[in-house]
Amino acid sequence: MAIIKDVKPKQKKEVLIPDRLKEFLTYVNSLILNKDEAATIPSDDLIQNDFASGGLEEENGNSYYFTYSPEEIARDEWKLRLDKETINKISQGTIKKLTLWGCAKNNCHNLFSNPKGTCSRCDYFDDKKPAKDKKLRKIREASNNKAEWLLNYFAIFPNSSPPQIIRDYNSDTALGAKWGSFTINEIVDKMKEIEKIFSTKNHKR
Repeated sequence: MAIIKDVKPKQKKEVLIPDRLKEFLTYVNSLILNKDEAATIPSDDLIQNDFASGGLEEENGNSYYFTYSPEEIARDEWKLRLDKETINKISQGTIKKLTLWGCAKNNCHNLFSNPKGTCSRCDYFDDKKPAKDKKLRKIREASNNKAEWLLNYFAIFPNSSPPQIIRDYNSDTALGAKWGSFTINEIVDKMKEIEKIFSTKNHKR
């Protein structure tokens, strides 16, 4: 179980809006303008692509909350709360920077719209991490590619969510360098295939 160790003060940071984040928010803006269902129903994942997901925070609300991965390897996350006007201005190119908050550590690039945001890397301590790390090492040793790694992982951690699977995979930087990164959509598709494999095995017993 992960417990809060010490939520440290965050530092204000001005960041340029990456092109692919602008493209995603332009897509979000089109959904808002067209009153698409995905933009009008409160949700944390109705609006998504390979590197961002989120949705409207509250019914009839004005703010949207998104989790954005700034790199191909989803090691870092930006937790963004943006209102409709800001999303529109970003899509139009009139807003080119965001004021966000991040940790003081140079090797942590997680960012938050909320200055009191909690960082999964710096503000939490997992009291079961040594035991889990041992299991992850065994999974790596038993795997020859990404698909095998996921199959072996799923056998030990069947209830893990796609973001958790990506975090565990990316915690071993050698895996990404050797086999490449996972996207959320790729994880979801592979999990469906694996669930069929396990359900077939259980049915034959």
